[in-house]
Amino acid sequence: MNNRKNSITSLKSIKSPELIKKLRERNQELQKLYNQLNKQNKDFIRKTIDLTEIKNQLEDKNFELENANREIINLLRAKTEFMNRVAHDLRTPLTPILILAPLIKSKTNDKKIKHDILIVENNAKYLNQLLNELITLIKREPSKLGSNYERLNMNDLIEEILNNEENVLKTHKIKAVKEIAPKLHSIMGNRLSLIEVLHNIISNAVKFTHQG
Repeated sequence: MNNRKNSITSLKSIKSPELIKKLRERNQELQKLYNQLNKQNKDFIRKTIDLTEIKNQLEDKNFELENANREIINLLRAKTEFMNRVAHDLRTPLTPILILAPLIKSKTNDKKIKHDILIVENNAKYLNQLLNELITLIKREPSKLGSNYERLNMNDLIEEILNNEENVLKTHKIKAVKEIAPKLHSIMGNRLSLIEVLHNIISNAVKFTHQG
């Protein structure tokens, strides 16, 4: 009996107002922590939902991009096929011009006709070179584009361009005066590219020069 009474007295001594206050404070702290964890958990769930929605949107966008990519590939394939067809279709009428022009030129003694046929022949060769470049591009060999360098006499090249543009100059009543150093050095370059540059220079000059 004495031991039991001692135990009851001991419990009563533990339940002091100060201890109860501390327990309440601790309980309040735990409640705050619980509330914070609960809020963080809700935030985590909300963010998870947001991420899921973003993931779904990204999947939709990825599907759209894949479709767009397939369309682009199909368009590029169609463009390549069209360029290939154009290149071969142009070569068909060009081949007899390249063959017959020198033959016709050799069968006449008329200087004017020879001169005119030479212009046709030069332009046919230029067009043929363009077609070669186009076919190289179609074959996806860009490293070879513009890499056909050769030693060129600029005097001869300028003379050729002026001859080719002779009729254009006459139509606009413009006279081209050629002043080139007599000992002009030859250069290493791409003939096709240089012809294009010189052609553009003359075309622009004719375009912005008054007749006469």
